[in-house]
Amino acid sequence: VAAGAVVIEDVPAYTVVAGVPARVLKKIDERTRSKIEIKQELRQL
Repeated sequence: VAAGAVVIEDVPAYTVVAGVPARVLKKIDERTRSKIEIKQELRQL
């Protein structure tokens, strides 16, 4: 969710939204999602 966005309904997981009212800008694909999860696991070490 972008800074200043006004969210008026549910936002699906792994989706980038922005604007007033918030609109979907981008959906994060499976490959990028797995990279994010790996980085989060490494940060916890």
